[in-house]
Amino acid sequence: MRSALFYLLLSTLSHAGIVVSTSSSTSSLAYSSDVSTTDLINSGQSTLQLPSQVSASNTSFPGTGINNGGYSNTSADNTFFQVSVTPTHFPATATYFLNTSTNPQGYNITSIRSFMGWYHTNSMAQANQTYTVAIRLVGSTDYNLLTPVSFKPFTDVGGASATAAFESKVNITDSNGYLATGVDSIRFTFSNPVGPDGVLSSTGANKGTVIREIDVIGSPVGATGVVINQPSSRHIVQRSATNTGTIPISGNYYDTADRIEARMVVMAGSANTGTTTAWQTIQINPTGGTYSGTLTNVAAGGWYQLEVRSVTGETPSNVSVVQKVGVGDIYVTCGQSNSANHGGPVYTPTDDRVSTRTSSSASTWRHGYDPQPLATGTGGSAWSRLGDQLVAAEQVPIGFVCVGVGGTQISQWIPGTTYYNTLLKPAVQSFGPSGFRAVLWHQGESDSIAVTSATVYASRLNSMVGQSRTDAGWTVPWYVAEASYIGTVSLVAEEPVTAGQRLAIYGDPNMHLGPTTDAFHLEDAAGGKLIDVVHFNAAGLNDHATQWRNILRGTATPTPRNGDFEDNRNPAITGLAPLADGASHVVTISGDNDSPSVIGWHILSANGLSAADGSNGFHNPTAGTYAGAADISNGGVLPGMSGRHVAMLDGGTAGNQFLHTTRAMVQPDSNHTLTIAIGVRDIDLTFGGARIEILADGVTVASKVFSKADLDTLRGGNSAGTFTDVSLNYQTAATVASNQPLAVKIVKIGGTGTVLDFDNVRLTSVITPYASWQIEHFGSTTAAEAAWGADPDGDSLANSFEYHLGLDPKTRDAPSFLSQAEHDGKSWVRYQVPLDPAVDASTLGLWYSFDLSAWQPAANSPDGTVVEFRQANSWALEISKDDHQRSFFQLRAASQQP
Repeated sequence: MRSALFYLLLSTLSHAGIVVSTSSSTSSLAYSSDVSTTDLINSGQSTLQLPSQVSASNTSFPGTGINNGGYSNTSADNTFFQVSVTPTHFPATATYFLNTSTNPQGYNITSIRSFMGWYHTNSMAQANQTYTVAIRLVGSTDYNLLTPVSFKPFTDVGGASATAAFESKVNITDSNGYLATGVDSIRFTFSNPVGPDGVLSSTGANKGTVIREIDVIGSPVGATGVVINQPSSRHIVQRSATNTGTIPISGNYYDTADRIEARMVVMAGSANTGTTTAWQTIQINPTGGTYSGTLTNVAAGGWYQLEVRSVTGETPSNVSVVQKVGVGDIYVTCGQSNSANHGGPVYTPTDDRVSTRTSSSASTWRHGYDPQPLATGTGGSAWSRLGDQLVAAEQVPIGFVCVGVGGTQISQWIPGTTYYNTLLKPAVQSFGPSGFRAVLWHQGESDSIAVTSATVYASRLNSMVGQSRTDAGWTVPWYVAEASYIGTVSLVAEEPVTAGQRLAIYGDPNMHLGPTTDAFHLEDAAGGKLIDVVHFNAAGLNDHATQWRNILRGTATPTPRNGDFEDNRNPAITGLAPLADGASHVVTISGDNDSPSVIGWHILSANGLSAADGSNGFHNPTAGTYAGAADISNGGVLPGMSGRHVAMLDGGTAGNQFLHTTRAMVQPDSNHTLTIAIGVRDIDLTFGGARIEILADGVTVASKVFSKADLDTLRGGNSAGTFTDVSLNYQTAATVASNQPLAVKIVKIGGTGTVLDFDNVRLTSVITPYASWQIEHFGSTTAAEAAWGADPDGDSLANSFEYHLGLDPKTRDAPSFLSQAEHDGKSWVRYQVPLDPAVDASTLGLWYSFDLSAWQPAANSPDGTVVEFRQANSWALEISKDDHQRSFFQLRAASQQP
């Protein structure tokens, strides 16, 4: 045994072939794509035997950062050894013990990679690398030097700034194949990272070295089969439109393999979904000890267990496994603090299938608990909560890449800026075309502070979105929240920001409306849904997540939020208790912003880009404005009102408006109906006139003006002192453009000295009867066979006729509509069709002709020789054969569906 160990020691310490290659960069996270999460010493790997031993490090940058697989600007993913502490950290050591209980012969070491550096650094030398590597062999108690490393590209000069980033990479290999064999432990000893001049210029608090990650690549001695390097555990790939995904796989093999095979196996547990696949060949005749390929057509679901094996001849090797791999939906999230971790409290998803990525560019994942890595802040987020909600609804794994930065303006995210270049760009580039579902953007509060105009905000947002699509290589969908509120500024500054967000969204068919959170300070219990003047508490984070869920799943309804104007009643917030009889809540647009706005509504000027002037808000009518409206009678609620409060536009510039944008989309074959109750005060000379509008994607698609005379007519008399329902309809065709959010607008036509009161705003979207019939028979309104003029059963009766006649469009009909009758001493030819009593037959026409040239609609003729019989369930036309030798009949349907 001694001689065998002696021989092994000699071969291990023969270092003539060792090659140390180096590189450096001034880009943050420059080498994140090179980091492995399946190397021998990575935390959680079966090849690592705990406990490892790491000497003292900065408490904010723990020793676990050396081998946790993370490569990010999150301090927990990094380890900081400092010079200026007592006692100094140097020399610092990190010792890793390999698992020899399962691999008693030890391990082959093929390469070692070390990554160092930091951003916003106070010393460029933090990225220098000065250390030694020593290994211990199976059966020995001694560590033997493998190689020293001395790579010092940076001087000891401070570089602290928003753009400072100094990083380095060292790769240690051996031209003879293995760096060492039979290894059971590896030790790194770090020295002061002095600059190339050999002198540490000072001993400031931030002098030392920051280790981002160290990878030790190798395999068990005598291993056969394969090692999986990618994917790592919790890896998620984006499902396609066909609800399947493609899994990229790479690693090493250790025998003479003819091919590499892989499959996905649904893991045990009732929560895991998907379909186990057959073995697929992912690479034929691999060479050089490495393999790569893809496993295709994997059904959406998870968690799966990925299994990979090599096959030589027809003999498969042992199977290597990575657990918790999924096919689902991935979201990149960014913006400022409410997109990051600045809310509270922290939340851990209850579903294990929620994951978050720990690098903006490399595919390294963990469970999606708060705080989210990469983003700033140490508190709670909406994303952990959204993950739980989406998994419950979709039953697939959900992943996030969260790169939000607190306090940022949109100008700090446009192309060319640090945050775009180091966070957003690498995130969207890292997946490849269609590699994630969408970007979710929540930002705007800092632009309210900066008083950014609507057009400037929209321009910057468009620039960022456009460049992200160029960099990603595909048309990335963006979802943009309406967000501007911060309690230290006014609506004059806030409304242009949300207007700019809407401008950009309406100009881009693949940019979508996200949640609206600007009224969170007015909602729920004391303090609303905020923990301070801007950040969300638990109720706010849950609401934020729920809105995202409904939008992403397309389940939002057209019902206007606070359409009855009763929601602004939070007794814990001064001035927002239920209004007293005759009292008003007037929105203050330029003063203190503790209690502005009307929940769910923007009150805007005529151009829609800024806050409206005048005395606008809502009030509780009393006898001084509407007879009988005092709270002592009828509870103060007049017919037409939906509660004690009504909205008001009072004075100000002509064209001021209330705007509510739903998250429901325009639907095909639908009747969209807007109904509101317009009030005319007893002193009706103040009535300012009303224009109500339905908008689709920001464009007015239906509009109607109501004067006092119009309201008088609707009431059959005088409308003064009353609330009168008025309606507006927008009917869509069989096909409509996608992503057209519905909105409603109520405009006061008059200016100074005029008033518009209104209440009980209702917006409904109901599919047409024909669309219901299409869905009943074809499951779709857009399928070719469901078209108005299609004849899917080939019986010469188009769907338009089958619909009216109550027939089955998928069953061939050969009805005999012609028959003969005898009455009134004459012989008659009868043409009779059945009608569906439930269908409006107003677009159906019955025609006749005596010469196939001139056609007449069905009607009784003056001479009594043509007789029409129309009932709810049938329509008949009789022509006297005695008077007309030839008769022709025709059934027509209008070219447009009902």
